[in-house]
Amino acid sequence: MNTRAGEFAALQRAGEHAGRRVIVVDRCESTQDIAKDYATRSDAGPGVAIIARRQTAGRGRLGRAWADTAESGLAMSLTLDARAVSDPGLLSIGVGLAACQACEFVLKCSPVPDAGAATAPKSEGPPTVIPTLGLRWPNDVVERSLGRKLAGILIERSADVFIIGIGINCLQRDTDWPEALRARAVSLLELQPRLDRASLRALIAGEVLRSIDRVLALPHVQIARDWFARDTLVGSRRVFEHAGARVRGLVESIDPLSHLIVRDDTGSLHRLPALTTSMVHDEIA
Repeated sequence: MNTRAGEFAALQRAGEHAGRRVIVVDRCESTQDIAKDYATRSDAGPGVAIIARRQTAGRGRLGRAWADTAESGLAMSLTLDARAVSDPGLLSIGVGLAACQACEFVLKCSPVPDAGAATAPKSEGPPTVIPTLGLRWPNDVVERSLGRKLAGILIERSADVFIIGIGINCLQRDTDWPEALRARAVSLLELQPRLDRASLRALIAGEVLRSIDRVLALPHVQIARDWFARDTLVGSRRVFEHAGARVRGLVESIDPLSHLIVRDDTGSLHRLPALTTSMVHDEIA
């Protein structure tokens, strides 16, 4: 018997009232693929969110894989009408900001007093920034002290629909991580052990959906300001890859909608386009 059969039931009911259909599947390769299929259906409605209790072949930005974390992580994809989005770059940092704020809210409001996700304290706005968390360009949610990744975002487009994929590490403990990820990943439960394991995935899923709606309604300048308040890269040494070449050096500035400025060891400045540049995580600058 699946003890988590009703894990997202309250969230599904809340989604119906909020105008977004929430669909939960036990297992899939990628929630992105399911969301894309629903987006092409004539009866899809204004929006759908797909949640998998387990995702086995998730993917990340620029073709990277998202590790299968059994039933310890949240794998979710939602659709958004692309015609309502004036700037895809702003969407990218806005969703990252929303995911970060949702994680901040959950950590701030622990311990969870109730096992029902829909009855968790309702957020009236973004909480005070939790110093533990930050954003690593363009939209990875990380904990600041060691740079370990808490959540990742993937945004794809199919015709007039954006498909937003969000993966959040929720229930993992240190011994659950593969050796290759142990120093690079962290979970909500590791950051706050008092969180309620039974309700955590549904709680963070609901808060992410609320946070995305809230953030994307903000003025562009506020989204940029709130993103910069959480930036973790400026002033650090990093390695980037663009057009098959690697650039290593000090990150001097970031315009998340346009470019990064990196000063290499010769003093030369490199302007790297934001949309087609990736950060190399396994090399030291």
